[in-house]
Amino acid sequence: MIGAGVPVRPRAIREFVDGAVRDDRVGVVTEELGSAVSFNQVLRTMGGSLGSAISGAALAAHLAGDGHPTSEGISLALLLAVIGCIAVLVALIIDNITGRARPCM
Repeated sequence: MIGAGVPVRPRAIREFVDGAVRDDRVGVVTEELGSAVSFNQVLRTMGGSLGSAISGAALAAHLAGDGHPTSEGISLALLLAVIGCIAVLVALIIDNITGRARPCM
């Protein structure tokens, strides 16, 4: 599902930029669209790396005698992923509620 969104992301960023300029909302100027798309890619890659490292650490901390993760380790990795998703969702909701129109640079 995540892979399906990758080709759409640059267009969504471009539409956000274009809409931001028209609506005087937060955004980047059109000349900086390449930087915005690149920064999005860097953050996406870093987020995936951090999430993988946290899940891997949880699984490695709960190994059975034969070297496979236990059900507790799998449950903990899933719980940490759910907590991370909820934290991001809450941050986005708070930003949307408290966000105010800011002029573009």
